[in-house]
Amino acid sequence: MLTIVMTPGEAGPLVPLLDSLPRWRQAVRLRMAERPDAEDGATLVIDAEGVRPALPFGDAVPPYVLPTLPLSAESLDFYLALSEADAPTDEARVQLPDDIAHLTALVRGSMSHGRVSEGTSWRELHDRAVLHHYAAIALADPDQAVSCYERAIAAAPSPAAFALTAWQYATLLLDLDRPGAAAGVLLRVDDRAIGEAARMAIRSVRLPAVLQGGTEPPSPAQLEALREDALALQRWYDERGEPLRAALLRLDEAQLLQQLGRFREAVTTVDAASRTLEEAGEAELFAAAALRRAEVQHAWAQAGARDQFAKAMESFQEALTVFSKESAPHVFGTIHHQLAVLYAEMPTDPQKRPILLALSGQSFEEALGIFSAERHPLHHAEIRANYGNALLRCPDSHLRDPAQRAVDELRRALDIYRAHDVEPPQVLVQLNLLEALWQLGWNAESESGARSRLEELEATWSSLESLTVPDALRDDVQRWRAKLDAAHAAG
Repeated sequence: MLTIVMTPGEAGPLVPLLDSLPRWRQAVRLRMAERPDAEDGATLVIDAEGVRPALPFGDAVPPYVLPTLPLSAESLDFYLALSEADAPTDEARVQLPDDIAHLTALVRGSMSHGRVSEGTSWRELHDRAVLHHYAAIALADPDQAVSCYERAIAAAPSPAAFALTAWQYATLLLDLDRPGAAAGVLLRVDDRAIGEAARMAIRSVRLPAVLQGGTEPPSPAQLEALREDALALQRWYDERGEPLRAALLRLDEAQLLQQLGRFREAVTTVDAASRTLEEAGEAELFAAAALRRAEVQHAWAQAGARDQFAKAMESFQEALTVFSKESAPHVFGTIHHQLAVLYAEMPTDPQKRPILLALSGQSFEEALGIFSAERHPLHHAEIRANYGNALLRCPDSHLRDPAQRAVDELRRALDIYRAHDVEPPQVLVQLNLLEALWQLGWNAESESGARSRLEELEATWSSLESLTVPDALRDDVQRWRAKLDAAHAAG
């Protein structure tokens, strides 16, 4: 329902106008006040400054489109149609006033090729960014959305407007697996200059940005503090009758519980969120909960609960029934990346092993097809590295020469990390490359061939000396040094 909030002095001419609209009594609530309350939901403010939507921090999950509305029967009727998800006909669009022409032009598709002039207002830039946001989800092409969000932030006329655009921009950056960038955008919001609903909305997005964006894993104490924040946010949204927001925060809480090793609690928390999302008829959010459950179950399986492998596979497949290559390519590619690793790790009998390995290879190829080296280099490198690791763990792969394929995949991943000067993943990839080269054998027919392989191994080990080796991997590096010394001594 739309709430129209107006000062008493503005009510006189509006009441007969609303009486002339056939649907307003069912769809509109009229309230006399100086300003809207958080409980008003979707709100149209009418006062001496004109007619405008209130910034909707409290009424639904982003992204939103914020239409510009002149005070006329046609535009109010158009707004009601949008509110009811009942788009007006082309004939009705033709009759819309000029004041909302930019919105109708965007809705009719000009956002895919229209240019933004230097004088474009924050409102129009925000609208364009939101529509490109939807297009980025569908087309895996986020560049236009990122550009429009950056321009909208720069044009924001107030701290509240800045916060709204930053909040929605951060959700896009999280979807694009750029948590550090999302955290950076949110840090620019002035919490002291915005209302409580806006502050809580910013906190709800800041939580996953912080959780996903650190270069080092959070300590248990940090994870517990983040969970307390998630619980406080859940209570705030539950008390205000916003169950969808609370459910999404439960999915974040489940990720925190997973990192704490409390897998059973994490699955229970996801299940509670899933029930809320299913009751609300939110198919995509329900599928997102299935994906989070799959991630928890996979981590649980990797921690030793072997029965969770099959459950994780079922949850991933459930998510894929909604997130298709056409409708959500990034999510589709991410799920296949995770499925590929799961198939390679999944315990099974020798007769079924080749089937799982073939499925793993197919899922790796699906993921690589979505996250290309040109558009998503670091994600592409991560998939290549995991593909190489899977081949190392599975010498009985369906491929003719899995060790050589593992070497090729790991080298391609290393090349990308080096080209982008990304150091943290390189140590582990180089250790796995040492193992892959060792598995290739020594070419016993030729002394020069064995010497060449040892030189290749030495060069790979030596390149580790220029990197900062994490404490957890120092013993592995030294073990390889001892192994190579023994190979030299053996001649």
